[in-house]
Amino acid sequence: MISSSRRKALECLLGLSLSHLVAAAAPALAQATPAGAANPELDASQIGDIVVTAERRSAKLQDVPLAVTAFDSAALEKRGIVRMGDVGALAPSLEIHSTSRPGGGGSSIAAYIRGVGTGDYNIPTDPAIGIYVDGVYMARSVGGLLSLTDVEQIQVLNGPQGTLYGRNTLGGAILVTTRKPSLSGDMEGQVGARLGNYRRRDAWASVNGPLVEDKVGFKLSVSSLNSDGWARQALTGRHLSDEHRLIIQGGLQFGLTEDLSLILSGDYTRQRQNPPIVPSVALTNPSARLAQFNTLVAPALNAGLGLPAGSIADSRWLSPDYKTGYSTLPVRDDSDIGGGSLRLAYTPSDSFNVNATLAYRRLTADILVSSDGTPYNLFVGGSDFHDRQFSAELTVGGKVADDRLTYLVGGYYFREKARTVDTSQTFHGLYEATNIAANALDTLTRQRMTAESYAFFTQETFALLPNLNITGGARINHDSKYYAASVFRPQLNAIGVPEQASKPGWTSFTPKLGIDWKPVRDILLYASYAKGFKSGGVAMPLLGVPPTSYDPEKLTTYEAGWKSTLFDRHVTFNASGYISRYRDVQLTSIVALPGGGSGRPTQNAGDAHISGVEGQVTVRPVRRLSFNLGGGYVHARFSRLTPGAISALGAKVGDRLPQIPDYNIFAGAEYGFDAMSGVFTLRGDVKRTGKTQLTPGDLVSMRPAYTLVNASISYAPDWAAGLELAVRGTNITNRKYIVFSSSSPSTGYRGVIPGNPAEWYASAVFRF
Repeated sequence: MISSSRRKALECLLGLSLSHLVAAAAPALAQATPAGAANPELDASQIGDIVVTAERRSAKLQDVPLAVTAFDSAALEKRGIVRMGDVGALAPSLEIHSTSRPGGGGSSIAAYIRGVGTGDYNIPTDPAIGIYVDGVYMARSVGGLLSLTDVEQIQVLNGPQGTLYGRNTLGGAILVTTRKPSLSGDMEGQVGARLGNYRRRDAWASVNGPLVEDKVGFKLSVSSLNSDGWARQALTGRHLSDEHRLIIQGGLQFGLTEDLSLILSGDYTRQRQNPPIVPSVALTNPSARLAQFNTLVAPALNAGLGLPAGSIADSRWLSPDYKTGYSTLPVRDDSDIGGGSLRLAYTPSDSFNVNATLAYRRLTADILVSSDGTPYNLFVGGSDFHDRQFSAELTVGGKVADDRLTYLVGGYYFREKARTVDTSQTFHGLYEATNIAANALDTLTRQRMTAESYAFFTQETFALLPNLNITGGARINHDSKYYAASVFRPQLNAIGVPEQASKPGWTSFTPKLGIDWKPVRDILLYASYAKGFKSGGVAMPLLGVPPTSYDPEKLTTYEAGWKSTLFDRHVTFNASGYISRYRDVQLTSIVALPGGGSGRPTQNAGDAHISGVEGQVTVRPVRRLSFNLGGGYVHARFSRLTPGAISALGAKVGDRLPQIPDYNIFAGAEYGFDAMSGVFTLRGDVKRTGKTQLTPGDLVSMRPAYTLVNASISYAPDWAAGLELAVRGTNITNRKYIVFSSSSPSTGYRGVIPGNPAEWYASAVFRF
């Protein structure tokens, strides 16, 4: 393992090296291109255009008046981005990882952009960052930590996207675009394999091309992703934080006429693995029930667990190395996720186009975790999750008035049905030993939800002058949620909370206004005002706590930005600043229940004020040499607290919002050269994440700043066209860090979810 001093030295050396390389390259660069000059044909040393669809139409990234980060498949591969959680290293003000609750398993996603996000995975709570795959909204956080196979492009949109993308895009949106079936050309594809530490063994294959030239295109990709994981249950040898997934994606494209095309897509993911390790790292203020459990229950369990006589639940089960857990529970993190979509595009001219999308998705998950880190499984949670969603969207757009007016009008419908059975065991065995009803803390919670949403939206951009545009848009959205839940106490064979049902509804109006101006051809200045909306819901019923509804979140953002392509297309520099008013912030926090045990109610904690700046620079001084530097600073603080909402946690006005780093900074360098009858490419990336409070009001959960370093080398031989061999490493300094931290008021243990340690792999890919 690399020592702390050596790690810091390596991080500083890499950072200084990147800085000096950029500084050395800068004097050789020329001046900005004047307005009206012809766009010269690019050579290999110049930065090409990236086409994005952030405004629901194709446009050059540097011409879009939004804070957008975009990467194609080649850029993702060079950076070692193989899962959605890795995307957090790519964009300013983006924090993305597995869910900030252990019960969500290892495939649930928690995404935050510009201080806004959601860590909860369970119904009826919705995410605050919208994730779209080929234009289809993914409603649930469970299964959202996608494996990025057959991906053509990823776009990260910062700031509220309520007008064009609708509800639950309060902080932004992440757009994943997969490869379309090709209607023409040769059949193309690839086969590849990866082998790495922790018995990483992946294999994949894909094919894409025409079945009938210009009439029918076909694609199919299959991936098998497997790793034994880097953590273990010490007493059973069971693997934790592992990965076992089978992913199948397919599609057909029909060129019905010259102007009309139809794409049918389907995907299926089968996951059979164990959840992330949740080691306990501290034991403070042990509860009276813990002492009672140690006296009455632990001695009777020791022999069956293979523990020495006299063992109890105490500090001996703490795990400072993050890799060793002492739970003996047969945990699981299984899911089956799939769906299909139909996309119809009619484009007779630039002035008129119609796009329609129908999609259906289905999700089942079976998750069982132990959150106390001891052999006695003091706190066990399970979830049997079933979810179905259907969505339909129709848009009409184009350009009129001599192409001065770009318009888009659309309608959207969404329906989701979900049900869960959530089990919880707390101090299991204590009731059986004492026959005291107050010690019967096991619960079985049944939840049912039907969510429905429909919206109408429009956005227009008008060119006042050839270099000056104004944009206006609005969306009207109506949401409703039928929610019913009950709590059963299996030890008492009694109803803890009888089923209660409600159907709250909300209507939102999310406008957008903007202006953008190009003083010269390659510089864009813009300013905007936008609103976002995230649905409300009903808190899960808890013993001794009556269920309550919580209101939607609302965000208003004022933003100004700059985009530029400089020095004869050898440099791009984009920057933005923003101020946001965040109302009725929803938080899900662990609290002690009146009758014992703990729960995680969702509630409106209050309001917040968020401000920040962010920027990105790309430099390509010569052919095969490039540098990138970017980052964001976020100041996100509570400005008002709802009386009693989170007072038990000690939060106060001026405290940080949870899970929001003060800043993130990332830098990278890439260099290619000819050698050994082929092309070698070297790449290094560094990301620094600022101090973060993981739990509101809990100073102990303050995570210090940390730095992650990734590196890779690849070789493409001339003697085998299409072959690429590579070695890549992530977190190569083996930096320890956590993504979750919380103390249990019922046990006194503090549990964490660690981030991934150093991972290395070698890969071979053959493209044809």
